[in-house]
Amino acid sequence: MRNITFPNRLGIAPMEGADSTPEGAPTEYTTRRYVNEAIGGSSVIWFEAISIVEEGRSSQTQLLLTRDTLDEFKKMTAAVKEAGLKANGYAPYLIMQANHSGRYSNPGNKPAPMIAYRHPILEQYRAADDSCIVSDDYLKGLEVKFGEAAALAKEAGFDAVDIKSCHGYLLAELASAYNRPGEYGGSFENRFRLLKNGIRAAKVYEDDHFMVTARLGIYDGYAYPWGFGVSPESGTTPDLTEPKRLVRELHDELGVDMVDLTMGNPYATTHVTRPFDFGKYEPDEHPLVGLARMIHGIGEVKKAVPEMTVWASAPATCAPTPTCLPPVPWRKGPVRRYAVGRMAFRRTRIFGPNGVRPFEKKPGRLIGTPQARPA
Repeated sequence: MRNITFPNRLGIAPMEGADSTPEGAPTEYTTRRYVNEAIGGSSVIWFEAISIVEEGRSSQTQLLLTRDTLDEFKKMTAAVKEAGLKANGYAPYLIMQANHSGRYSNPGNKPAPMIAYRHPILEQYRAADDSCIVSDDYLKGLEVKFGEAAALAKEAGFDAVDIKSCHGYLLAELASAYNRPGEYGGSFENRFRLLKNGIRAAKVYEDDHFMVTARLGIYDGYAYPWGFGVSPESGTTPDLTEPKRLVRELHDELGVDMVDLTMGNPYATTHVTRPFDFGKYEPDEHPLVGLARMIHGIGEVKKAVPEMTVWASAPATCAPTPTCLPPVPWRKGPVRRYAVGRMAFRRTRIFGPNGVRPFEKKPGRLIGTPQARPA
């Protein structure tokens, strides 16, 4: 893709460790985690959500890239690349995930939701009121912030920046803001105005050694008008008409050549994001149903936009062993690149220097070990 050659087709999906300094700089624990992942041999490490503004942090220990924390990020990316080169002969491709937590903002570890619109289902789990709805002026200002984040990411030593729009965070919530008035709600064009303009602002800093990408949620798991990836007639059954349009426009209009696709909201429709058979609630479907929805849904989008390089999420979330990565879709299906999250926490050496090697056949469940949040 472009001038990039990936040594293998597996990568590390974003997993938020919540172990930064109060100022947002990576700590020894942060660096150690990513160094271990680089030693494991993954071709791509898609970093956890890194906030672009203080008020958009998910906690006081979420990473925050600013001019003040830049030097520590430089040290971290250098250490990660050096570890990969030393262990495997190649450095992993490092992608910074630029994010605003939106409804899940907790700056100073105090809930301070910033929402696109009132959502009666989500507000059963986390209170919000009309005062939490962000203004159009605030959203317009974030377009500039995403450009600034891209410039800092490039200077920090990342190979790419991801303008994140998934998992219920602010940009993802705008995707289903069908009834929001103003410039950032209602029509398809308005609902994706911030995502597209954020990408445009980041593209200013793109060159042969730095790329702009996006991690996109293509289905939330809620019926219209409370979720993206459905139609008024489809209920909770995915209708991927709009996700396919979005990926097509990002490729053709904005020159985005690579995306990661995912589903669900890990705070609410957790089983959609990472299919499981036990956890904080009991899903009403078998985890393989969720896994099939993820594989076939992402495959459907890839088939609609074959020119786009697509990384797929959640290939190894089923229990009871980590050996159930779907071999047929992975090797012969439309999507050939997968990123794993919790499994990488569980055992980082899942890749080898000559490409993919078989997973260790050890008993145990992936979900809940360890406890971590998809970023």
